[in-house]
Amino acid sequence: SNGNIAIVNGSAECDVFNANLHTFDNENIIFNNFNKASAKDNFVHLLKGWQQTNTPSYIQLVSTLNDVVEGNCFLSNANYNNTKSQLRNVNELFFTKGKSSISQIQTYYKCPYEHFATYGLKLQPVKTDTIKPVDYGNIIHEFLEQSVPLLNEDVNIPQLVNEILNTILKEKYQYLLNNAKNNYLIKALFNECVRMLNAIKYQNSVSKFKPKFYELPFGGNKGVEVAVNGKKVIFGGIIDRVDEYNGHFRIIDYKTGSDEFKDFGEVKLGTRLQLIMYLKQFKDNTSLKPAGAFYLPIVNDFGKNGINDMYKLKGIMLDEMNIVLAMDSSLENVSTKSNVINAKTLKDGMLDKQGSNLRLSPQDFDILCDYVYDLLVKAVKEITNGNIAPEPVDFGIRKECEYCPYLGMCNFNERYGNVIKAKEKVETVSKLTEEE
Repeated sequence: SNGNIAIVNGSAECDVFNANLHTFDNENIIFNNFNKASAKDNFVHLLKGWQQTNTPSYIQLVSTLNDVVEGNCFLSNANYNNTKSQLRNVNELFFTKGKSSISQIQTYYKCPYEHFATYGLKLQPVKTDTIKPVDYGNIIHEFLEQSVPLLNEDVNIPQLVNEILNTILKEKYQYLLNNAKNNYLIKALFNECVRMLNAIKYQNSVSKFKPKFYELPFGGNKGVEVAVNGKKVIFGGIIDRVDEYNGHFRIIDYKTGSDEFKDFGEVKLGTRLQLIMYLKQFKDNTSLKPAGAFYLPIVNDFGKNGINDMYKLKGIMLDEMNIVLAMDSSLENVSTKSNVINAKTLKDGMLDKQGSNLRLSPQDFDILCDYVYDLLVKAVKEITNGNIAPEPVDFGIRKECEYCPYLGMCNFNERYGNVIKAKEKVETVSKLTEEE
C-alpha cells in the first residue's frame, strides 16, 4: 500500500479499496482470505475462540470476516471463480493447419490449461546437458525404431546396440556426451537396450504374429477426420509396429514408463486414446481383423536383471483361444504363465480369469473404437469453444498437477471452484458405455 490504495489479492479480478478501511487486520484478511470459502473457514475457527479472546482487534477481525461471508465486504474477488476461462482467439492458436495428433487430445483431457500452455502458447522446457527421464524414453524409442527390424536368429545383439546407440547419441544427443557426469547413465542405457532387444527377440520366437510394418505413418486421406464448429481436423500419427498372422493384426506401441492397462478408467477420462485410435485407423484401412493393441513398455529400470516379464505386452486382445496361443506358444502347456502377454493357463488348459476384462469380442473392439472417436469430437468442440480452465486429472497414484511445469501459471485452487477429475475403475467395455 502507498497510503491511498492496496491491491486485492493480485487475482485477475483486481480492485482497490478506500484508504480509510486500511488497517493491519484488514490487510491480513485480504491476503489470507482469497475468497468466501476461505473466509468462512477462518470465521468458524475464530468463533470457537470467542470466549477466550475478546480484544477490540479480535472483534474487528471476526466482524470483517463475517462481512466477507455475508457478501457485504470490500473484497472484489470474494466470489472469484477460476473455472470459466475462455479464449477468444482460438483459431489463431489451435488446429491452424487443420491437423493434429492424438497425444494433443490426451494432453487436453489431462488438463485443458496444460493443453493451452503446451499447444497454444507452445511453451518448451529449458534444455540442459543432464540426462532426464524423458531423454531416456526418447533415445530408447528411437533405438527400437532402428534396431527391431534388424532382429534375427543370428544377430549379435550387443554389437547391434553399440552401433545404433552410438550413432543416435552422436547425431542428436552430442550435448549429453559432452557431460562426463552422464557416462555411467549412458552405460546403463546401453545395458537396458541389450535387455530390451533380448526380450523382443524372445517374444518373436514364441509368437506366430510377425512384424509387417514399422513406423507406419497415417494422416491426410488416411487420417482420422473430425469436423465440428466449422473446423475440420485431420488426426495423424505414426504406429510403431504392426504384426500380422492368419488374417489378423495387432498394434504395438513403444511406451515409456511403467504404464499399466488394467481397465478402461483412463479411456473414459480421455487420457488413453492413442493406442485405440491407432487400432481404429488401421482397422478402417485394411481387410484384416483386430487381434489386439499393446504397449511394449520402455521401463528404464536399470537396477533389475534382464527378465522377459519386465517387457510383457500390456493391452487388449481378442478373446479367442487360437489368437491367444498365437501370441505365445508356451500357453499350449497347462499351468503356464506367459512372459509375453497378460495370460496364464490352468490345470485343464483353459485360460485363467485374471485379465479377462481386457480380452474383447469383435463387437467390443468396434464399440471401443467408436467411443474413443466420440471423445476426439468432444475435445475438438471444447477446444474450439476456447476452454482452458485448469481441470487436472487424478490418476490415483499421482495427480497431473504434481509434475506440471505450468502450476504457477494456472492459479489452480479448489477454493476457486477448480476440481480434480478422479480416475474411476471401469472394468469392461460394456461398463464404459453403460455409464454414458
